[in-house]
Amino acid sequence: MAFYILRHPANPIQSGYADHGDIRLYLGLARDAKLPLDFTSSCTWVPLRDGRRTVMVCKPGNPAPEGPRRWRSKSSAHRCYVSCPDCGAAVPAGRTHQHKCKGA
Repeated sequence: MAFYILRHPANPIQSGYADHGDIRLYLGLARDAKLPLDFTSSCTWVPLRDGRRTVMVCKPGNPAPEGPRRWRSKSSAHRCYVSCPDCGAAVPAGRTHQHKCKGA
């Protein structure tokens, strides 16, 4: 079942559900900051729209390769994951609205 992360209280737009800026705010970064390559978070609690909470973890990133066409081999892997409150699966923080619990 899909679940939605609540917008951060510091976000002036309070409709809908959390976006990338809200995720950064929950991690203690500026809304428009980039995640540093060495940034990791072992346990950050985030509220959900239905009143529950879930844990968010972040893993370190990989540097982009060198060269003029480095954007073609740049990694776009997800780094921040939240735990589904229903099935416990690790879901990318920006894809919670697309999650379907297995076996439900």
